[in-house]
Amino acid sequence: MNNLRTAVLLVALPLGFGCPMDDGNDDANDDMASDPTYSISGVVTRLESAAPLPDDDGIGTLYVGALESCELTAPLAGAGIVPMADFSSTDASAEYEIADLPDGTVHLALFLDDDGNADPMAAAPDPGDLVYATGVGDGILSCIEVTIDGEDAEDVDLVLTATVPG
Repeated sequence: MNNLRTAVLLVALPLGFGCPMDDGNDDANDDMASDPTYSISGVVTRLESAAPLPDDDGIGTLYVGALESCELTAPLAGAGIVPMADFSSTDASAEYEIADLPDGTVHLALFLDDDGNADPMAAAPDPGDLVYATGVGDGILSCIEVTIDGEDAEDVDLVLTATVPG
């Protein structure tokens, strides 16, 4: 998860804007603009074993990234960011949503920035942060594969399974 990045919102000019070759036919642009997008949403909880370290409170920014593949260098398709998510108790939960995703498969990776030191432009967990991991500390990114097939993916519940050792 060292390279889990948060979403960067870009505002793009319409295609053909200011282009000397523009013939005024916006049909191609209309087709591109009308591609439907979908969202993934659900609830994040934590295992009892994924407890905050004694110096941390279990409250911070929750990052849920939708990556194109489960690799540290994979492009980010979208992200859900939940400020002040409270995982201080085992019965705590936080709702998340990742919007504007196309049809296809994405790989979700998540962590709670418990100490508030993650760079929002290149968010990554560090010691003490709660994470989803199948093998914490092994340096291998752990992901949950989700396929979007013509509709929103709702009730995709996720679990913070470990604390990054420090």
